[in-house]
Amino acid sequence: MNGSDTGPDHPQEPYPLAGSEVWYNRLGPGSSLMRAIGWSLVVLLVVGCAGAPPPQPEAAPAHPEQHIQFVQTTGTYHWPKQPVKGSVWVKGPKGPGSDEALIVARGALLMKGFDVVERDKLGALLKEQETQLQYGDDRSQVSVGKLVGAQLVAFVETASAAGKGYYADGFDVSVSVRVVGVETGEVFSLGKARWTQPVASPTYGIDQLATQAVLRAFCPTDLWEDASPQNGWSGRCRQ
Repeated sequence: MNGSDTGPDHPQEPYPLAGSEVWYNRLGPGSSLMRAIGWSLVVLLVVGCAGAPPPQPEAAPAHPEQHIQFVQTTGTYHWPKQPVKGSVWVKGPKGPGSDEALIVARGALLMKGFDVVERDKLGALLKEQETQLQYGDDRSQVSVGKLVGAQLVAFVETASAAGKGYYADGFDVSVSVRVVGVETGEVFSLGKARWTQPVASPTYGIDQLATQAVLRAFCPTDLWEDASPQNGWSGRCRQ
């Protein structure tokens, strides 16, 4: 017909709006039905994907502080109204990390304005008391502190024991600092710091524990701020 391919046997193909439209129109008779079925499948697939529930994030622990490793502190503070000035005799039993804890405690006490009586500078006086210093009780060591002219005795003690934690087993490690007056034996302050989870060794983080224990011992109770996310999980004294 005028050299044209159009007619009943050769239906004119529409303008190819999309590749799928051209593909369906070339199917010949029944192409409308096939096109409807094809689009239905596409719609169902799209709807099915859109309706799938999104992946949910893993729920956070109800009490995250139970599973986070940080230094937890406890303590008391009962200083006299008049500042106590003078020397501090620092004594602690031998144990894992005890030397490191004593060094840190001395440094912290010096920063607090106290004169720390160094054991190696006491000479013959302390040689006579050597056994008493190593094996005596708190009362005898307070007496030695008084002998050397100290007004306070700071006892620095480390402790470690096998423990089980949320992530792994290890050692429960702590450092405590007690400050005692040599005249009355009164405990002016107490600070204790411990890891909230067992650690790999009995000396792990001893310096950090000793620092926190001293800070806690020398901070009024109402000014102490416990470790929290707001302060980077490190307790501090608001002074």
